[in-house]
Amino acid sequence: MNLNEVLSHLEKNFDEDLERVREFLRMPSISYTGEGIEQTASKLKEIIEELGGTAEVVPTNGHPIVFGEFDEGQEHTLLVYGMYDVMPTDEEGWTVDPWGAEIKDLPKFGPCIINRGAVNTKGPLGAFFNTIRAIKEVDGKLPVNLIFAVEGEEEMGVATSLPSSNSTKRN
Repeated sequence: MNLNEVLSHLEKNFDEDLERVREFLRMPSISYTGEGIEQTASKLKEIIEELGGTAEVVPTNGHPIVFGEFDEGQEHTLLVYGMYDVMPTDEEGWTVDPWGAEIKDLPKFGPCIINRGAVNTKGPLGAFFNTIRAIKEVDGKLPVNLIFAVEGEEEMGVATSLPSSNSTKRN
């Protein structure tokens, strides 16, 4: 992998990549109420498939899990765990729309995206997919295979359990 070319690609495409992250952040995905959960899980599936991977939204006894895979034919495989759910936005103190993904200049930090999930962890997940896109566009494939398990109940502090049906067993 040519790291300098990947970094140059990310710099060149920063504005477009930033807008992709902001679009993803604007999707509510509140685990406690279920608002936007199904739509966000479906969006993650679309993102993985758009980048050349395979993905499925697997129903559970709670919110669905998105399983995805990039089989690049590489020797090593990494498991990437993530979450697409966020906490509710009903607390006071928001200075902007919590789903607006507005960019504000914050003292000591500079320009920052303000949105529920911007830091924990929808923003970083969106940025990770932008990095996958850059690596694949520069090098044609990833240096490792990736398997994704992205859940929608982390913020509730519960363990998602798959239904007992054999139809959801993975090989």
